[in-house]
Amino acid sequence: MRGHRLLVSLFALVMGAGTLLAQVQATTALVRLSYVQGDVKILQGEATQFGQAQANMPLLAGYTLSTGKDGQAEVEFTDGSVARVTPNSQLRLDKLPAADERDEPTEVTMVSGLGYFELNTGNGQHFAVHFNAAQAQPVTNSIFRISLDNAPDLSVLVGTVRASVSGAFDQTVEEGNSLHFAADDASNVTTASIQSDTWDQWNQDRDGQIAQQAQQQTSARETSGAANEPGWDDLDANGDWYSVEGYGNVWVPNNEPQGWDPYGNGSWANYPGWGYTWISGYSWGWLPYHCGAWNYWDSMGWGWVPGQCGLGWQPVVTIWNAPHGYRPPPRPIPGGHIGFPSRDKLIAVSHGPALPNRGINGGITNHHTRPVRMEGQRVDPLPVLENPTQGGRLSYRDTGTHTQPVGRTYGFAGDGGNSVHVLPPIQAAPGRAPTVAPTRPVFRAAPPLQGSRPVILAPQRISPPAPRPIAPAPRMYTPPPAPRTYSPPPAPRMSSPPPASHMSAPAPSGHH
Repeated sequence: MRGHRLLVSLFALVMGAGTLLAQVQATTALVRLSYVQGDVKILQGEATQFGQAQANMPLLAGYTLSTGKDGQAEVEFTDGSVARVTPNSQLRLDKLPAADERDEPTEVTMVSGLGYFELNTGNGQHFAVHFNAAQAQPVTNSIFRISLDNAPDLSVLVGTVRASVSGAFDQTVEEGNSLHFAADDASNVTTASIQSDTWDQWNQDRDGQIAQQAQQQTSARETSGAANEPGWDDLDANGDWYSVEGYGNVWVPNNEPQGWDPYGNGSWANYPGWGYTWISGYSWGWLPYHCGAWNYWDSMGWGWVPGQCGLGWQPVVTIWNAPHGYRPPPRPIPGGHIGFPSRDKLIAVSHGPALPNRGINGGITNHHTRPVRMEGQRVDPLPVLENPTQGGRLSYRDTGTHTQPVGRTYGFAGDGGNSVHVLPPIQAAPGRAPTVAPTRPVFRAAPPLQGSRPVILAPQRISPPAPRPIAPAPRMYTPPPAPRTYSPPPAPRMSSPPPASHMSAPAPSGHH
């Protein structure tokens, strides 16, 4: 058995060495598809890259989100800014600068339909949203919507936005105003006050869910070295953090049932040049599957250990220790050379008990009060911070000063929360603003974790941490339906089961 494990590890090492070196050189910036509801496709040019998008899929420059008649989607950029598209809409990602191109703007195009943009500028980020023959650039932290259902329309809900048409028009639009562009002449522009849209409430509802997650913030991210990476709020809201000797902070999901498997619910998505990438089926499943490592403790169960987050982005992370008899889903190889034969772009995996997926849809009840026992000792979780603005997030506070239904006040963390505004309920609270320069994720191999117990992650030997102390006119809004019950097909049969107690990092795909 020992020789078999070594053989499997060496096979992964040989198969992955060449392609991983190429990945180190390919620093392709990417962003996260943070929310999906209904029919949403991902296009590459005119071709369909993925027929049904899933939350937590990485998005690259050149990809287009295309929503159907019931489709809704949200893109989370690396600084906490978001873009949202409603049914029968298309949003194209034109340019996503990497970390060494921070002075370059992030550029997107609203191709059709209705979209909302909540963009931060507090630390020098640059955004440009193209639509029709015009473009919108936030001057301050701003929220605006763009409608292309009829004649192009730009409405600034919060902040200040510069609107321009090359060589014909250039105007600064203040909060509460909108611009209407003639359908046949982009330079023919009229100014008016904002008219509410029924989808404004949907945008505000999404902000409320993000705000609820941000209120569960702990100190775990502050020692991670990548406090501004997207996904920390998801973890705080859907699990507990424990300080474990020899590992540091360890995250454990809520209500982990007997036999639960972190790789038991999700899909393998085949990305050109990357091979198959793990897409978690859990709303919180972004960070724990692209940096750090999973580990199993007999007394506590599965937990995720952060590591190298912000330094590199991996298609799938390793497992240090696993329960006896555990078999992780094999990473497919395009063409079916090992594991199981498949040429599919998206392969569903579903086995073992599932966790409740409540974090993205509200119903968050976690208050970090559940203790565990480690080696006979009680270990309490890290508490919720009293001031959740740390780490570059916004502070949301309800206010009862309105005679209308309750609105929200907000303050951007970049100015200490001093500039507070009150929004009527029809408008939206802003996305999350960073207090330090963000680290843009790029596709490259993360450096090895350092420590004492060796395991193999191709092509390097690594160790755990060392011990240390749609578009009708008008558009009518209907509340988003309850999450669909997803029943993917059974996992493909594995021809060669992996070892029982250790999982080597699957070899990235490449030329064979």
